[in-house]
Order: sequence, then C-alpha cells, then structure tokens
Amino acid sequence: MFRLRDYASPDAVDQTVISIAQELDSILISLDGDFTDIVNYPPANYKGIISLQVRNHPGNTFNNTNQP
Repeated sequence: MFRLRDYASPDAVDQTVISIAQELDSILISLDGDFTDIVNYPPANYKGIISLQVRNHPGNTFNNTNQP
C-alpha cells in the first residue's frame, strides 16, 4: 500500500493524483467524490478507483460497522 502524501502534496489536483496511481500501477482509494465520475475517469482506463463517501453518515457509523 502506498500513501499519496509520500508522492505528492496533500492538495494535489485530481489529475496529478490519478496520474501517480497509474505510474505506481495501483488502485486509487480516495475520499474525493470527483473520482466517481466515469466520464472523466473511465473505469477501463485505470487499474481501479474506489471512492469512499463517508461524510454524510453519523460519526460512529463507519467505526461501528468495521468492528470485529
């Protein structure tokens, strides 16, 4: 697993982010909903993009569903 901040600034633009993921031959996991746009980011062009949308859920929802 790679952390983008090891390769680019945390405020890097989306095109930089996806380009780095491609260079690393990696699946991008992001909290940025922009990557869900399949017109701008066609799935066939990338190894994988997972966009997690957790902002609209109550604070403990994510933690409670991921407990063993």
